[in-house]
Amino acid sequence: MLVGTLIFLGLVLCAKAQFEVHWNVPTFMCHKHGVVFDATRFGITQNDNDQFRGDSMVILYDPGLFPAYLTDEPQEEGIFESIFGRQKYSVIARNGGLPQLGNLTQHLNAMKESINQLIPNPMFSGVGVIDFESWRPTYRQNWASLNIYRDKSKALEKKLHPFWSKESIENEAEKRFEQYGRLFMESTLKLAKDLRPRARWGYYAFPYCYNYTPKNKGFDCPAEVKTENNE
Repeated sequence: MLVGTLIFLGLVLCAKAQFEVHWNVPTFMCHKHGVVFDATRFGITQNDNDQFRGDSMVILYDPGLFPAYLTDEPQEEGIFESIFGRQKYSVIARNGGLPQLGNLTQHLNAMKESINQLIPNPMFSGVGVIDFESWRPTYRQNWASLNIYRDKSKALEKKLHPFWSKESIENEAEKRFEQYGRLFMESTLKLAKDLRPRARWGYYAFPYCYNYTPKNKGFDCPAEVKTENNE
């Protein structure tokens, strides 16, 4: 029925070291077919009336104006090859593209609008998930289709410091990207908590683990990733 639907179950670690499972599947679309899901009988927390965004769980897709490189329709200039089908798309910088070039105030103002629109209840006490996946705050982890953030960061430092060595440019690019990436992510969380203080806030899929991959087929996260996630 929900072929191709991405099923996301939000797992929230509680003080008693137990997991709460939150239903975030768009099963409301099945109501028109007379199918109503009641996940609560299985001990799963679900929004009232099976709403996608409700009293227990709200997910915000790419909210605010995070700096990011977005794709547009294919054009002749400014193209890169996507890892999906290796198609060519033009790249557009939103809010500076890089966190070190972004306007934080502009982003937070837009973020406030997103929260007030999608979570109108100031007493909301459920789980708030910020689904931002355009880049990862750890510089090294921006690989494959996200490598553009490392390339653009190095190009920026090379422009600012044309006589620096390649190593110095790389180090400064990493330092500034992570500094401002952290600023955007932490400021966003703080704003969300200020606006909806009763809610439990977090980022979708973050921190990353990179387990069950071709290079790391086990359950545990690589040691390097653990270190980065703790910084």
